[in-house]
Amino acid sequence: MRSNRRLARSQTPVSGKRTTATEVEWEVLWAGTIPGEPRPKGRPQWARGRPITPAHTREETKRVREYLEWTGPREPLAGDLAVILRYRRTNRTVVDIDNLVKLTLDAANGVLWEDDAQITRLDAEKILDVGEHDASTSIRVLRRTAGAAGRLL
Repeated sequence: MRSNRRLARSQTPVSGKRTTATEVEWEVLWAGTIPGEPRPKGRPQWARGRPITPAHTREETKRVREYLEWTGPREPLAGDLAVILRYRRTNRTVVDIDNLVKLTLDAANGVLWEDDAQITRLDAEKILDVGEHDASTSIRVLRRTAGAAGRLL
């Protein structure tokens, strides 16, 4: 399902009057929500000079990837992409947002996009203390329309 969404940015000059800058157009290529508590990518352990991915990271990557394979596009998206991620967690356990992002982007390689190197713009947010049934990871993948310039949000 493809749709266009217009995002506008506003500027407030010193005079206090609000003016609208040029509109920025973004095409939403794919959007979805993965239910369940988002888990971060763990640090690899080293054994005999080789990295070993922690079991919880392998399990979470598999869970996210399987969900995306089931709900995602038939073919990986091509070109430069913008990604908006929203992590809804049930508690305030200390989790770095960059580790949540790394796991999601790595799991989506070859499914949502060919490689996460295609991502030229990224917005991520961690929302804490949501209800148990509201824990999820929301993903939106966008592409800037031709000739548009400006910020994502």
